[in-house]
Amino acid sequence: MVAVNASPSPTHAVDVTGFLDRGIASLCEHRRYLDHIGQTPDQVDAMLRGFAEEAGARLGVDHAVSFEVFEF
Repeated sequence: MVAVNASPSPTHAVDVTGFLDRGIASLCEHRRYLDHIGQTPDQVDAMLRGFAEEAGARLGVDHAVSFEVFEF
């Protein structure tokens, strides 16, 4: 099975309410990654929070991460 995040056709989602801040903070510690993608921690926070709120609204929770799952 492969789970692909940011798919236009998600088939699954995970409630990450209560964990989003820690996940974003962890990613923002990866300075080289952020430099490579040309994003500031604030930009990454806003982007990921927006995605999580959007997916959460579809799932009926505050924050979620959605995936399209392919089974082989």
